[in-house]
Amino acid sequence: MDNNETKVSKDETEIENRTALQTPTQNQCQMCNHSTIKALKHLISGINGEVTLIAQLAFQYFLTNGNNNTLSNTINKTLKNKYSVLNEFSALVIDFGGVPKFTNGQGMYWGARSVDYQLSPDRFVQNNIRLLERQIREYNKAINYVNNEQITIFLTTQISNNKELIEELKNIQ
Repeated sequence: MDNNETKVSKDETEIENRTALQTPTQNQCQMCNHSTIKALKHLISGINGEVTLIAQLAFQYFLTNGNNNTLSNTINKTLKNKYSVLNEFSALVIDFGGVPKFTNGQGMYWGARSVDYQLSPDRFVQNNIRLLERQIREYNKAINYVNNEQITIFLTTQISNNKELIEELKNIQ
């Protein structure tokens, strides 16, 4: 094992220790709800989750950056918005006693294969609209599954935000 492998292992251990200190253990956590954590993680790292949309938007922005056109500006604005949403989702996972690893509700790690790598800017808008619509369906399912007012309010807000983003994207077409 070389020094780089040792450093990675040491860094990973430090991150795990820091995370373990910041999140409650099962015995300490009175709000821990594993089904809620699984549902939230699915919305973060599932195939239609926030991480997928953020990666897709980042890819699109790389291709359009510097064009300073409506599409590039909208992608950049949406990317920043969705990163903020990801932070909020992660905070909820922590609040409910989980660790916001990029795994879905079944423990599978998120993979970049979920990203739509279309190279045509015309397709960016269509693909983003479809993904935002799928997110709305996923949010509605989660609202019906998770019995928690805080999460219901948060997801209802995200549904409204996604609908606004869809309208904004439709105006670009």
